[in-house]
Amino acid sequence: MASLSIETRTLANKEKRFKAVIIVKKKGAIIHRESKTFKRKELARAWGKNIQNELEEFGINKHKTCSIGELLDKFIDDRNLWDNTGRTKQYVIKMLRDCDIASVQSEQLKTSDLIEHCKNRKAGGTKPQTIYHDIAYLRSVMKKALPVFDVKANFEIFEEAIPVLIDMKLVGKSEGVKQTV
Repeated sequence: MASLSIETRTLANKEKRFKAVIIVKKKGAIIHRESKTFKRKELARAWGKNIQNELEEFGINKHKTCSIGELLDKFIDDRNLWDNTGRTKQYVIKMLRDCDIASVQSEQLKTSDLIEHCKNRKAGGTKPQTIYHDIAYLRSVMKKALPVFDVKANFEIFEEAIPVLIDMKLVGKSEGVKQTV
């Protein structure tokens, strides 16, 4: 059973904000927590009741999960997506299915998984510019996971990972074409 509480907060400018907090416990341990802040208490309460009803109807895991390899297969099997994908992206997606990263669960992808993938590719002689394609195309597929396939995927990790990968020189931008005169 999900419990709802409304916390009142006063900002520095003396305005009030209302934070709706939903907590689900199992055997005394918190297994799910969700919150959102509103300007009006009625909005906070309405949102909280809505989320509470959703959790009771669908449960905590309302979305499916799968490995990245299975997600890539779903992308390939969806004709609307696959047919509108360029040749290079298709090649990279097919290649990613055979990499170690394909066995990671889509919602459990971590920066360290991406770093390991990039290190493996670089050790195989692949240039950082090409490895960047792997990361960009994987991110693209993972962003479509929830709206298209109802599969939960941790695509937000790319916001954290890409700067780290650039700093480590595992990925990079193209150097451009050098012109001779």
